[in-house]
This record gives sequence, structure tokens and C-alpha cells, in this order.
Amino acid sequence: NCDNAIYISNAGQLRNLASMANDNKGAILSKKTVKLTSSIDLSEENWVPMNCFSAHNFVFDGQGYTISNMTAINNVDYGNGFFSNLVSSSVKNVTFDNADVKRRDNTYTFSGNVYGIVSGYSYGDVLFENVHVQNSTIYGYGKVGGIIGMAADRNGISRFIDCSVENTDI
Repeated sequence: NCDNAIYISNAGQLRNLASMANDNKGAILSKKTVKLTSSIDLSEENWVPMNCFSAHNFVFDGQGYTISNMTAINNVDYGNGFFSNLVSSSVKNVTFDNADVKRRDNTYTFSGNVYGIVSGYSYGDVLFENVHVQNSTIYGYGKVGGIIGMAADRNGISRFIDCSVENTDI
């Protein structure tokens, strides 16, 4: 594609993209823009977080659409959410509705460190713009948040512009 964008219109395409990214820590997404072309319902199966550690200058643009019913129940200690991590990247113009992020189906006293609905970690300069989380639940300990669990780079800046977290249990 001439504009270096990847267009995603359904849950199958999004899951396929995440699987390809997880095969190489997101290197295939480096300097790419992913654009949603419709709202996506992820209720059919458990979401495995997209690893974008090697996806520098990656942009995820929801174009005003909603990702709904994401359940990310994964047996990972670190980096659970839609993305496990983001490095020098941007997420913009997207709403996450009715997301559930935790380690296991049942709750434990200590279960999952560094969890966020959008991303577990951010490294480098990461921008979240017009990102909204609503009607969701995230369960963990330590570094847990509605959008990200941890800005992990003391030399980086995670910026939030026009973002919100509403009606969400953390």
C-alpha cells in the first residue's frame, strides 16, 4: 500500500495482525500505521496481547471506532492488555468498551503485574491521543492502570491528550 497503512475491518484481521506481530515482537509494524475501518467486537475468543517491542514509530489509529468485548485473560506476569508493550509509538482515536484484563478467570491475591487495558508497558516517547476506556475491568497488582500499567522508561515520555477512563474497575 502506498500510504504504508494496514487497514483492519474485522476481528479476524485484527487477530491475524496480532499473531504476525507476536512472531517477531512487532518488527513487521515498525514505521507502519494500522487503521481501523469499522468497530470490532473481540468477544469470540481470548485476546493475546500484541507485542510491539520492536515496532518503533508504529501508529495505531482507531479512526473513531470502538474495540468492544476484549477479554485478555492470560497467564503472563508482565505486559497484559491489548498491547503487551509499545515503544516510541502512538495510539489514537479509539475507544475500548467492556474490556476485561486479568491473569486468570478466578481472582488471586497477587495476580499479574504491569497490566493496562490498552498496554501493559510504554517505553520511549509514546502518545495516547483521544483514547477512551469505558465499562471495563482490570485486575492485577503493582503497576495496573486503565490505559497503561507502567511508563517504563525514565528517559521517555508517555503523553495523554484528550483521553479518559470511565466506569472502569481497577
